[in-house]
Amino acid sequence: MKRIVVVGTSGSGKSTFSKKLSQELSIPYVALDELFWNPGWVETPAEEFRESVQQAADQPRWVIDGNYTSTQDITLPRADTAIWLNYSRAKVIYRLAKRSLWRSFSGQCITPGNRETFRRTFASGDSVLLWAWKTHPKYRRKYARLFAERAQESLKVVEFQRPREADEFLALL
Repeated sequence: MKRIVVVGTSGSGKSTFSKKLSQELSIPYVALDELFWNPGWVETPAEEFRESVQQAADQPRWVIDGNYTSTQDITLPRADTAIWLNYSRAKVIYRLAKRSLWRSFSGQCITPGNRETFRRTFASGDSVLLWAWKTHPKYRRKYARLFAERAQESLKVVEFQRPREADEFLALL
């Protein structure tokens, strides 16, 4: 495992898992959210974002996390391993609500210059909870189809259906 893509529904724990994995393997960690979101929740222009992802993916070793379909043509062909955090909708929503509540009160930055607020998370059309609820089944279908198509290729796919499985995997490293 030298080039690893980590995917899963928003709130599945991609960033936390990826950071731990990169530490265990002593390889660089790249968060696509940090390349995409500028301060004030301003999106990076598409070409600039793709260029940043390309530069990261051109490196010999990395752990990249994120669900950006617009860059999977860059990351997946270079990856030797894909890790799919495929948790139940209930587990994801519970974890996301707990995390978002803590972040909204602690003021912790998600990406430089961007914080979750209680209002945005729990009482807004832009709610990450609402986003996760709506996209969970879509991502499940998408990754099941995508990884089935790549089964004959050299990409190794590791799927975790419970957080405990991901924790045990990290402990074995």
